Amino acid sequence: MRKSIFYLALLLVGCGGGGYFDMVPPEALELRENFGGIAVADFDGDGLNDIAVGTTITEDRQLVDTRISIYTQRTASPGSFLPPRLFDSNPNGSLAWTLVADDCERNGLPDLIATNWDEGGFRLLVNDSEQPGTLMPSVHYETGPADSTFGRSQAVGDIDADGFPDVVIVTEYSVQWIPQNAGNLGTFDAPRPIGEGRDDVQLGDVNGDGLLDVVVLGVDGDVSKSILVYYNNTNAPGQFLAPRRLVTGDFADHIGIADYDGNGRTDIAVAVMQFDADDFDQHGAVVVFRQIGPDSFSQSAVTRTGGIGGTDVFETANLDGDIFPELVFQIGSAARGAVVRIMESNASGALTIRLELTVPDEPENYSSGWPRLSIGDLNNDTLDDIALIHKGLYVFLRRSGVALAFDEAAKLNTHP
Repeated sequence: MRKSIFYLALLLVGCGGGGYFDMVPPEALELRENFGGIAVADFDGDGLNDIAVGTTITEDRQLVDTRISIYTQRTASPGSFLPPRLFDSNPNGSLAWTLVADDCERNGLPDLIATNWDEGGFRLLVNDSEQPGTLMPSVHYETGPADSTFGRSQAVGDIDADGFPDVVIVTEYSVQWIPQNAGNLGTFDAPRPIGEGRDDVQLGDVNGDGLLDVVVLGVDGDVSKSILVYYNNTNAPGQFLAPRRLVTGDFADHIGIADYDGNGRTDIAVAVMQFDADDFDQHGAVVVFRQIGPDSFSQSAVTRTGGIGGTDVFETANLDGDIFPELVFQIGSAARGAVVRIMESNASGALTIRLELTVPDEPENYSSGWPRLSIGDLNNDTLDDIALIHKGLYVFLRRSGVALAFDEAAKLNTHP
């Protein structure tokens, strides 16, 4: 599903537009839940990971609730979760579009950074150290006017090498970083520009100098057909060199950073959209830019991921413990519900399918939204599990003692 289509659908859901609802069964208008970002972290400090999700609820086309829901893992029953606790997203009623958890105050508790659908900048929800797992009311940090700037993607990491996490926000046509105030942790200073960019951003040490670099989709007219690598200045952390542009050729939409070919250097994977010869059918695919020498990249063959209708969201994780990480794709399919396809890279950067998981396409009053997934240990067995959004919140738990297998998807109740 292309983003532009979803943006229109979400806008109509939020503002009560016309034509979109004419295609929705009448019963679906009574209560509709729209999902945004998702993050996995141990919010209450009990040693077990929890799940945070951004949602809005509309009733008869009117917005009735905006919230961030946290599903706390039961201490006495790992792998099961309490009904969600609800926290402030923002006073304007817009969807928390992306969520990232990080310990901003360095007190051992993850805080939550949210970017909202129609609001510039980001919001910080500090974890209350007196009541771990309770998020304080959000504080807004602006990065530009809301009519042209809202965080389509964000990343969190120590950009200036002062030991404290900073926030990187990519908007419609630019990317900037917002330094945390080292003298007053949990607060942020004014944003600083990095350069052009759009839609998706990732952080990683691409050139091996120990500093986080910024990788973002390029601005190529109305779409992105390239990625930009902004190298952090080794002699002045927090300042960036002119970008290195890598051309994808196809419409690019999502980025991953890891050593995909096992040669000890950081590579870049990009989800792209390919068109058939008749330029009608759109197929999700992925290409890996292998770093074969310092700042020298070799582009792998394009591998189709199986999605139809646009690019596919993915996360990178080493699920089986070998030297080659897996790419975990969430692929929407009208006929089959949601499909999670796990693909593994090899020394040439080529990808092969390891496993496929499915979520039934249940006829419920949820907006499937833009697919989201997050990876982490969700039952305290040291193995990574998968949490994803598809017309609800689902969890795939990894099976212990099996090379790479998961239990069937378990659906969590999204209403407290």
